[in-house]
Formats: sequence, structure tokens, C-alpha cells
Amino acid sequence: NVHLIESIGKKAQFLNEVVRQIAPHVVVHHDRVENIKDFKADIVTARAMSSLNDLFGLAHRILKPQGKCVFLKGRNAELELTESKKYWTFSLDKKPSVSDPSGVILTIGNLKNAGNRRPSRNRKR
Repeated sequence: NVHLIESIGKKAQFLNEVVRQIAPHVVVHHDRVENIKDFKADIVTARAMSSLNDLFGLAHRILKPQGKCVFLKGRNAELELTESKKYWTFSLDKKPSVSDPSGVILTIGNLKNAGNRRPSRNRKR
């Protein structure tokens, strides 16, 4: 199954309508990822949501041990990777974005807390 998590009501409503029409195997959660506790994901993806370090903190909670993260990041990707390596260990596959010449697609595997995790941020939108 595919699970989509969207905290913004209008976007979740749109996704539910698309799912109803063409993808009945997809589940839309109108919630924040921080509140999702009832499943583990094979793949976690996000776009324009947060820093890599914060994304890792959110993804780690719902990612299966063998799972992967796929994130589209912009021109600050290298800085974010350097910062994240202070708190996380992971494997990395990096490919250029097809939609943005300054962007990269990061595929993260083996995501583990390095034991010196910085305090988590309580993000509000």
C-alpha cells in the first residue's frame, strides 16, 4: 500500500479525491507525520518540507529497518548532508535532479542515529 501524509486540509482533500478516482489502494492521512504511529514504511519521501537533519528525525520513526528515504534537495544539499552526518549514519546515493539544475535526488539507506542527536525541533506550519 501507499500512504500519503498531508497536514493541510485542502491538499489532503484533493489527494483523497484523486485516490478515490484512480488509486483505491492509496491511503491519505490528514495529519502531521509526527502524529503517525500505526505503520512502518519501506520508502519515505518528502519535498520542500525541512532540513535533512529534521527529515531524518521524522523519517527514522516510521521507516522500516531496511527502508530508504528519497529526498529532493536544492543547492544547500551538501551543507545539509555535512550537518546531518554529525547526528546520523547512513548510506547515500546522489543523482542530479531532472527538474532543477541546482537540485539533487538523495536516496538514503541504513539510517541510524549516531548517538549524539541534537535536540529535535518542534516544527509548526
